Amino acid sequence: GAPPPADVDAEQRLADVKAGVEHRLAEAERDAQARAKFVDQAVAEETSRTDAVIEQEREKLRRQYILRDTACQRQRVKMELEVQSREAAADAAERNRDREWATVQRRAEHANMAVQAKVRLAVDEKEVAAHRTLLRKNHAQLETGLRLEQAKARESA
Repeated sequence: GAPPPADVDAEQRLADVKAGVEHRLAEAERDAQARAKFVDQAVAEETSRTDAVIEQEREKLRRQYILRDTACQRQRVKMELEVQSREAAADAAERNRDREWATVQRRAEHANMAVQAKVRLAVDEKEVAAHRTLLRKNHAQLETGLRLEQAKARESA
């Protein structure tokens, strides 16, 4: 029963190879675990940095939103004040227009009254002139009649 010496050497060599392979496999597993741990740490660090960058960007966006929202609110208030100002100016212009229109109407009424008074005065003056003309005509006729009688009286005398 003893195995021939060549087989023992072969088994020993096989055992040595197997032990070497197992040893290299164990080293490869330890190396893989170390690399996996390194990669996991690198991923964790990169994730942490990325999360910090993302948080910074979110904070920046929040600040920009607040600034823009505030600017929009200011702009809206400014526009509302501008609208109120223009409405007040329009109201004032309307009041001025109404006041000026009333003044123009009063002046037109006064001018009408003055024209009517001048017309009445002119009519009165015309009537007075016509009356004077009639009086002068009557006076002239009377005078002519008197002269005619005086001339007849002289002729007859």
